[in-house]
Amino acid sequence: MRKSATDTRESEWILKKELQPVCANLNPVMSLMVTIDRQGQIVAFNKACEQTTGYSFNEVRGRYIWDLFLIPEEVELFKAVYENLLAGSCSEYNYESCWVTKDGNYRRIAWSSTALFSNEGALEYIIGIGIDITERKPWGKALNQQDQRTQLLAKITLKIRQSLQLEEILQTTVTEVRNLLQADLGVA
Repeated sequence: MRKSATDTRESEWILKKELQPVCANLNPVMSLMVTIDRQGQIVAFNKACEQTTGYSFNEVRGRYIWDLFLIPEEVELFKAVYENLLAGSCSEYNYESCWVTKDGNYRRIAWSSTALFSNEGALEYIIGIGIDITERKPWGKALNQQDQRTQLLAKITLKIRQSLQLEEILQTTVTEVRNLLQADLGVA
């Protein structure tokens, strides 16, 4: 049975009313809380999520987590977890995932997700409660440095493709390798 627009708005209002106290309790401890509907679209996104990702709720409302935040290597795994929760084969799932922020940085988040079912037993929402553990894992900084190196190497490749003169290619390579080494050393 398909929900009407009125039913959807009413469900979202009820969800917002029920989750508001939970969100308020999680904000002081910086726990991330995101809720997706059965289609996988974001319907709730607390202040900690906004601060961690750099996106406001209005920017993410109705969008898919896997299109917005997940690194490509983790999309299929997340969708498999989502499908298991959707099918009712499990009602809770704990995992870690890497989220890409609005400014392109990576954040490692430890998640605990819970499925909320209607009275008829159909999945209505999945609530994810997460904690940013990036600083606890030494790879967080290394992942961001790797991203900078990848971007610099892409620039080198592009500049090499734009020129067929050996001297210009060598000069470009030397310049970009210097930039790469400065990025590794944290020099601006």
